[in-house]
Amino acid sequence: MFSVLSAAREICESYAFSFRTDISGTLIFDYNSGLSEHFGKDGHLIPISAGFWCSRMVDLNIVRQVFVCLSAMDAIAFLHFNAGRFNRSEELLFIAINPGRNYPQELSKELRKAKINVLLGNDLLDILHAIRFCMDYRGIKVCFTLQDELVVFSFYDHSLFIPQHELALRRFFLLAKIRPFFRQYVPKSKISFLHDFLNQ
Repeated sequence: MFSVLSAAREICESYAFSFRTDISGTLIFDYNSGLSEHFGKDGHLIPISAGFWCSRMVDLNIVRQVFVCLSAMDAIAFLHFNAGRFNRSEELLFIAINPGRNYPQELSKELRKAKINVLLGNDLLDILHAIRFCMDYRGIKVCFTLQDELVVFSFYDHSLFIPQHELALRRFFLLAKIRPFFRQYVPKSKISFLHDFLNQ
């Protein structure tokens, strides 16, 4: 854990992430709700219903790419494997959004010109969260239920039935006949970037 913790802190410092540490060296990421995400010797703790975390305070007019993830540590793990893709770190903004939270509308208008990137994993909950985020970003309310092996989506006056084992972010948008407006990064393990980071 110490080598991973050290690598995580180095990335935070290199990208000027918004974070702090406690006396034990635990990394602490403060969400706008006042609650915090913790990563240290005792593991990884993400607050429930915690609003959102932004990687840094920055002039939103210079942001060219927004990366949406489930936690600050997911953002760090992504950068660990993909830092070489990006030359201008000041143009990047990472936003960790709790699954129960809508896309922060206070940011959406300012970031309309930025490219949206999704850094979520590939299990069912991550895919559903990604779909909910993307639809919410577009201002489309979507509801979903599980019926046996099917996921049933309802939006506008439409219902969409997709087998769980076939569900994927881009497949949903293809079947929903909505043009994708995002780029999805898929981790090598097909699980999550954080899983790869912790198990390298």
